[in-house]
Amino acid sequence: MAAIVCGIVGAFVASRVGATPQSRDLPKAAGQQYNVIFILTDDLDKSLMPYLPNVRKLIGRQGASFSNYYVEAATCCTSRSTIMTGEYSHNTKVVANAYPKGGYKKFHETSESTALPTWLGASYVAFFQGKFLNEYPYPQGYSPTGGEPSRAELQRYVPQGWDSWAVPVAGPAYSQTDYQLNLDGEVQPARHSTFLDKVLGERLLTAISANGGADFRDGGNFYEWASYAPHFPYAYPAKYESKFKNIVYPKKPSFNEADVSDKFGEAATRKRLSPHDISVINEVFRKRIRSLQVLDGYVAKLVAELRQVGALENTYLVFSSDNGYNMGEHRLPIFKYNHFEEASNVPLMVRGPGIQPGQKIKTLAGNIDLAPTFAEMTATAIPDGVNVDGLSLLGVLQGRDRGVHRKYLLLTRGVTPLGTSTRTGVLEPAERYVPNHLHARTSDFFGIVSTKWKLVRFWRARGQPEELYNLRRDPYELNSLLPDGARSFRNLPPTTQQVVRQLRSSLTRLRACAGPSCTIDPASRGLDAQKE
Repeated sequence: MAAIVCGIVGAFVASRVGATPQSRDLPKAAGQQYNVIFILTDDLDKSLMPYLPNVRKLIGRQGASFSNYYVEAATCCTSRSTIMTGEYSHNTKVVANAYPKGGYKKFHETSESTALPTWLGASYVAFFQGKFLNEYPYPQGYSPTGGEPSRAELQRYVPQGWDSWAVPVAGPAYSQTDYQLNLDGEVQPARHSTFLDKVLGERLLTAISANGGADFRDGGNFYEWASYAPHFPYAYPAKYESKFKNIVYPKKPSFNEADVSDKFGEAATRKRLSPHDISVINEVFRKRIRSLQVLDGYVAKLVAELRQVGALENTYLVFSSDNGYNMGEHRLPIFKYNHFEEASNVPLMVRGPGIQPGQKIKTLAGNIDLAPTFAEMTATAIPDGVNVDGLSLLGVLQGRDRGVHRKYLLLTRGVTPLGTSTRTGVLEPAERYVPNHLHARTSDFFGIVSTKWKLVRFWRARGQPEELYNLRRDPYELNSLLPDGARSFRNLPPTTQQVVRQLRSSLTRLRACAGPSCTIDPASRGLDAQKE
């Protein structure tokens, strides 16, 4: 890895909970500057949104919500790398949670030096707190040789571009207790027992109120809070144990689907969920709700603090997730790593300058779009030589554009962990559901999605079978239109056959695209497919 960078923002004081940052004077660009505060959750799907009242009221209703926002891959590290670069995974080369196919070390080798925080320059202060990338600070079994940095050095490492840093480097951070933090390049000797989201929430409030609020009032701050919630083991403070006891998981038409014969592979023969399975899903759902309550409470405190210091009107607040989660849809157990809407179509809410409250936006958007959107929010030029596959959404958010000039987004399956626990400095819990190796390989897919259509191709399986859904007529993905391959295709209406040909052609293009070729589709130019 590269030489160790400390990136220390300044002195730290013990204020509120744990160590919190003091601002320092940095040069500011002339003219109006805005703040961006990005709250990223882990494995949050849309079923949890009714239980985040502050997020919905203070971000969603005071700004815009996207109904067609997709992550390329429902895999944590793959998605987070895309968020920070604006690139699909075939360009970041981060296609898994673990090295050598993914994980932090892979990101460090391929993308760190050209990722979003390095674009911001000296006029912006870049803060990061929470979960960075899987296997940060070092990969499973790391043993330095030949002059490589030691584990202790890697625990002190702050990735390029970040000015303020508060990230766990040891302990069971997913449990949000008994973790050890790297604070701006210094590893704290003691482990924390205070719930991590509380520590990070207080740290954010302190950053806003520093210097009487002048720093945030003047703008020029990019702040990412990446929570571990609601990822397994669905941790929450004990006071929430008695809450939400009567809540059950919402049963959409796809839940415990009656007929899955149109699906590919094992999905077509999977048995229906038992009463015990459903009971487990309901209890996990309650735990996931509880795990988000601390973060949701701090959203209210965050907005109040910004208002108190006079910074609310010049601050963008962005809320999203790295991927979603399946719990019983299509008879799937508790799972992700797939193409269904619950795993790939996740919340995106944005409020801020020029964004009219209460908007429901149908424009097709993806996690490749966040980095260029943040760049436009901060008036930051994307450096020469840096390819970005996504598009800024700010014009759509502010009503200057009717949509984005793109018809399709790429969907892929990240490399699935097979029950292994990644023993880095941070203990990552093994996934409870472990597919067998054959199922994991044959389920690998590439897909393409628009505001109407979704085509998924299982490229490792014999004959490369496909699933096709009309999402407007079949939003729960109950009826694939290609259950029998070529025979099903021949029985489609001619207009739908032409759509499938276009989808297949565009999928081939997107699998190898880079930069502008990811948005300009020679087969179907137009404004984000609203007229399909």
